[in-house]
Amino acid sequence: MQIICVSKGAYSAGEELAQSLAQKLGHLCISRTELIEAATNEGIAVGKLEVAMLRGRGFSQRLALERDHYLAFSRAYLCERALNESVVYHGRTGHLLLPGVGSILRIRAVQDLEARIGQIMRELALEREKATRYIQDVDADRERWVR
Repeated sequence: MQIICVSKGAYSAGEELAQSLAQKLGHLCISRTELIEAATNEGIAVGKLEVAMLRGRGFSQRLALERDHYLAFSRAYLCERALNESVVYHGRTGHLLLPGVGSILRIRAVQDLEARIGQIMRELALEREKATRYIQDVDADRERWVR
């Protein structure tokens, strides 16, 4: 079976790309939201992990163990789903979830900064300066998550 991982910047239309790709190829489309829900149902405190990562504070031993459980669960979940059918996964760090698996097509969806700012201005009714700052903050949060 095939696995395609689409990573995306904030407001880069990556979700739309992944859904369209999955539909055209007849693949199952799995989102990060679905993955988080499944992990939460298994008792993994994903919310606590996200808060700790976004705040940039050091990990306690318990949170480090929780992160390891989340990564192991995420990898197993995607692999189990891909055993039965081809998968397009889209979400934060999707390109990093299955290290060492060389047969994955990894796609990075990127959109022009001006288009992203315009989208934020429309969706959140923000002035240009605030929309630009918002994009910068979201991008910084995502970078911290990846690290």
